[in-house]
Amino acid sequence: MIKCVYVFILLGISQLAFSREVAEQALLRSTIVSSEINENLPQEFEGTVSGDLYDSVLKKTQNESWAETLALAFKDDFSTSKGLKIEVKYYFQIDSDDQITYARLIVGKAMLEKELIFDEVSGLYILSNKLPELEDRQFFSPVKLERISSHFNLSRRHPVKRRRILPHNGVDFTAKSRTPIYPTMSGLVIEMGRARSKGKYILIEHDNGMKSTYDHLRVFQKGLRVGDYVEVDNQIGEVGRTGYATGNHLHFGLINQDGFYVNPIFYLKDFLID
Repeated sequence: MIKCVYVFILLGISQLAFSREVAEQALLRSTIVSSEINENLPQEFEGTVSGDLYDSVLKKTQNESWAETLALAFKDDFSTSKGLKIEVKYYFQIDSDDQITYARLIVGKAMLEKELIFDEVSGLYILSNKLPELEDRQFFSPVKLERISSHFNLSRRHPVKRRRILPHNGVDFTAKSRTPIYPTMSGLVIEMGRARSKGKYILIEHDNGMKSTYDHLRVFQKGLRVGDYVEVDNQIGEVGRTGYATGNHLHFGLINQDGFYVNPIFYLKDFLID
């Protein structure tokens, strides 16, 4: 009887040792796999811009190549935070080769994104504007286009308050006074009124969660009210120059699902984007 108990004890100890060894091996394999996954994940960097983008990134990362790449990618969209009374933030990701694959710049409530693409002209990989998928470009131009007098820009000198630098959170369509304005996409009118800088304006929320804004209107369409659901063929107002405006035009803006103004041209289906 004693021998049987002794045998069972030995078997139990052996099984316990075996189980512990299996567990240790499984933990080791898990650690190795986790390490391999982490190596493949992109590294992320973010910071605040104070003055020049190049200097701000270099000061934070001590990497001249990254600073130069970001400054070059955003050179046509942003110059300096000097004169801005709002916060400017940058964010970017790098791959295992220390190459920037994605970057974004946020100036106040406006955001611009860049992604790494292959440029067939130069034969090089460059950071270019991150464009929405074709199925997401379901917006129409709100007016019969004559010309765009001012593009989306993150540090434009205000045309009226010329000493002040402000992001231009949309595009300006130059059109004659009284030109009809239509919703860029069907949606719900959630706000309309008059503000000092925007003049008469309308804000529409669309089914995809984005919002569109129409500023400097001459008049609202008669009978239009907050809470109305409008279709793309329902006129909502007329082009004018109310608020801070140097001439008749429509300021048109798009706000994404995260609450940031984005370049509306990228989302209009009736515009070709190079």
